[in-house]
Amino acid sequence: MNQPSSDFFEHAAINTLAAAAGVSREWTDANGQAQVVSTDSLRAVLAALGLPCETGSQCRDSQAQLALQQSSASLPPLVTATIGAAVQLPLPAAVAGTPYRITLESGGTVAGQLALDANGTICLSAIAESGYHQLLVADTACTLAVAPERCYGVADALGLYAGNADAGSAASRCWGLGAQLYS
Repeated sequence: MNQPSSDFFEHAAINTLAAAAGVSREWTDANGQAQVVSTDSLRAVLAALGLPCETGSQCRDSQAQLALQQSSASLPPLVTATIGAAVQLPLPAAVAGTPYRITLESGGTVAGQLALDANGTICLSAIAESGYHQLLVADTACTLAVAPERCYGVADALGLYAGNADAGSAASRCWGLGAQLYS
């Protein structure tokens, strides 16, 4: 009977740590091809996140450190969300019912209580305004970045989403220059 090699267990431990840290091992590239991140790349990413895993001992220590961080009731510095959708927070279920306050970028405020969704994840009610807002839970604050479902596009500029009856002729005369900006 063949026994799995120690490399198998090492790779499995690194994959488990990566998944717990929210690092995806598999992704699809721009051509629709499935890609898999190498174990060495995962090690480098995890080390950059403060979760070293060069040895089995380091991997176990990093898993314990991550479990401790995830069980605490602290917010990350930034939480992202989509406008109109419930906002999931990486907090333990024990904080359900805790009051929160959001100061919107426009100056308004939203108050509520942390709730559990059907999956047992802590969440906020949907935010109806995009922007960089400040979330305060107990004495912990973080930035809440709420983005629209999609970006403003050419069709929006031509009024195609506004029911413009003359949009077809406007689209046939439309021209412009586009450039990809990298940050």
